[in-house]
Amino acid sequence: MEEKRARTQSVEELEASAAQGHMDAKRELARRLMEGDGVDKDEAKAMLLLEDCVANGDADAILMLAKWCALGHGMKRDAERAEALLSDAAKKGNKEAHSL
Repeated sequence: MEEKRARTQSVEELEASAAQGHMDAKRELARRLMEGDGVDKDEAKAMLLLEDCVANGDADAILMLAKWCALGHGMKRDAERAEALLSDAAKKGNKEAHSL
């Protein structure tokens, strides 16, 4: 699944795709849950989905988690972890992480 497509899917479609292990769907669903975008805000569920993507080496998820750590979304701010995650995402080829 492509990231662009995930952004246009309904929550139900995202949940079904996420249940099948699609990282783009898990990331997008995590973002929506964290922001309360079209769903009830659920930071704990968002973190679980995102941490699963990170555990599977998803560079885009690693970058997203780095940003959340830096801003304190769903957790206490942790600049040290954010920096380590940013470095990891850059090493995995994420261009935005590399430029940051």
